[in-house]
Amino acid sequence: MDVESNARAIAEAGRDCHKLPLALIPGGVFQAAAALRLFVFKKPDGMFIHHGKVPFYLYYALLTAVALFGFVEASLGFWVARDLHDRRRQFYGKVAMVISVLFLILVGGLGGFAIPK
Repeated sequence: MDVESNARAIAEAGRDCHKLPLALIPGGVFQAAAALRLFVFKKPDGMFIHHGKVPFYLYYALLTAVALFGFVEASLGFWVARDLHDRRRQFYGKVAMVISVLFLILVGGLGGFAIPK
């Protein structure tokens, strides 16, 4: 799954509740994998390394939060799939998708989609 197909799945899920789990599950796994890839393979650089220890630890805390949210989003996709017509489940799923877009922008900005050297 790449960024374009993930964005397409999110857009389609906003209009059709039956496609909501199909956006949440792979999107959460993709997000968690990108954050874990950054956590393991990419050292912090730029402002995260030259301004003391707080931004250095903030970098790893952000990646940990994004990875955990990715796993929660995928689990939420399974929960939503149990009853697609429950409005409460649809609401939580759509809120998770909106937050997911923000986290995907964060991970993409940190270099999570780049090919490792």
